[in-house]
Amino acid sequence: MSRVSKILVAMGVTLSAAFAGPALAADKVKMEQLPQPAQQTVKREVGKHKIEAISKTTKNNRVVYDIEWEEADGTNYEMRVRNDGKILKKDTSIF
Repeated sequence: MSRVSKILVAMGVTLSAAFAGPALAADKVKMEQLPQPAQQTVKREVGKHKIEAISKTTKNNRVVYDIEWEEADGTNYEMRVRNDGKILKKDTSIF
């Protein structure tokens, strides 16, 4: 590989990393996989409604859980919870 080619490849890798932003990793998880404080928050907020999805996301080395559910009146909710059970976001959504 020529010197110019190596430089161009290095520049491409650097630019790709710069524009990609922080890596996100989302995995579907079950309620039992959440830490106890997060489980308690979810149970309190969701009540007896059916949970549609729970995903675990890592961003900037922090783990959060996104929970989606539908209430009896058809309203869809989405909530983001930290490991310690603190609610970061909760609102109605369309999913």
